[in-house]
Amino acid sequence: MITEYVAKPNLNNNIGLKTFSLESDAIKYLEEYTGYEMSFEKNKKTGEKTSDWYLIDKLVKVEK
Repeated sequence: MITEYVAKPNLNNNIGLKTFSLESDAIKYLEEYTGYEMSFEKNKKTGEKTSDWYLIDKLVKVEK
């Protein structure tokens, strides 16, 4: 299974939308494009760290 990360800096359109194979590259792109840095939250159930970019729907993990 292949995992891709879709970075969508603009929620109302697809301008600037890019797909990355690494989550870190997608996050770096969003930070550079928007000028904002987001923190990471720890999932209490799994212990995994999750970027706040997911919470505002600007980063989506797609498994193919």
